[in-house]
Amino acid sequence: MQSKTIVQGRLDFGSKIAFDKALKMVLYRLDTYYKNEILFKILPLFNEEDNTIVVPRQILTNGTDKLYRSTLHLFQYTAQFAISGRIGMWISTGGKVSHHDFVEPEGDKETLNEFKKAEHYLSQVGKEKQALSVLDRVITLHPMHSAALTLRGEIKMKLGDYDSALADFAQSIRIDPGFGHAHFGRHFILTRQGHLDKAMEDLQETLRLSLALQSIQWKARRRKATLHIAKKEFAEAARELELFTKKAFTPADSNYQDRKEAYLSLARAYTGMSRYGDALACYEKALKIENEALPLSGEDYFHLAMMRKHVGQDPQADLIEAVRLGYEAAAEMIVPVDMQKAVKPKAKVVRKKKLPV
Repeated sequence: MQSKTIVQGRLDFGSKIAFDKALKMVLYRLDTYYKNEILFKILPLFNEEDNTIVVPRQILTNGTDKLYRSTLHLFQYTAQFAISGRIGMWISTGGKVSHHDFVEPEGDKETLNEFKKAEHYLSQVGKEKQALSVLDRVITLHPMHSAALTLRGEIKMKLGDYDSALADFAQSIRIDPGFGHAHFGRHFILTRQGHLDKAMEDLQETLRLSLALQSIQWKARRRKATLHIAKKEFAEAARELELFTKKAFTPADSNYQDRKEAYLSLARAYTGMSRYGDALACYEKALKIENEALPLSGEDYFHLAMMRKHVGQDPQADLIEAVRLGYEAAAEMIVPVDMQKAVKPKAKVVRKKKLPV
């Protein structure tokens, strides 16, 4: 089975001094240790105008273990001088990741420690303002820190400071157009403001910049389907959600907990397409997925009842559950027990003819 090696990412050195040191080290190691035995040419990727190395997506079918290791080690040495960014490397076999590495910056220790401190604050409930204060310091030291700008934008969005968050996302995208997370973050605010077409463009860009091996691509697909449903573009929503629900996520993947919501959304898309049998199957699959944070609502049970009715099944149990969960509109459709008996068709009675004596 053929394997693919995929590499993409970016490292920002923050200054010409750090950039020159990194480039000098790479030249030395290419000549002394690797003799150009790496996956692809790396020198053209250095950009002295903005002191970065940008690796556009590379998909290689002729990569060996030796070439992979050499390239990885070279990027790791380069990262010693970087202050932000990340380079991802994957080996995919049969469509599944068999190995992956992420090269993280190891340059300015103060900046790196501050950024990690902000991430640590965000892992704790109610520490958003402390994280925001730390990120303000990071961005003051390094205004071109795209990851810090994106993270600050996400915090401001959570705190309701939407205009300032939009400014951070826009600045991050200007600095690093290849950073899909900034597009993904911005689409939430654009959606909230009713700019669905612009939000859709950000999600399209997130998909273009990410890989199917990355969680963010699947998050973007599910969110894109949500916008399609809002725009009554049910077939387009179904296409995205069919891909999502067929994907086998591991429990460690953040998309794993969204499977139930994906099936519920796919049921809504199928309902909009009058595919009631498929919608019913999605509702039933959603019911089987344990997720205490996302129980089915009364409205969900009402729609489930309607799907049962469309395919000729008894909807009464689901209507009762809908009412129990507070969806009062379902009460009008509940048939009382006595009424059920009244409308139930009577069995045909066949009387035996008496034989003549």
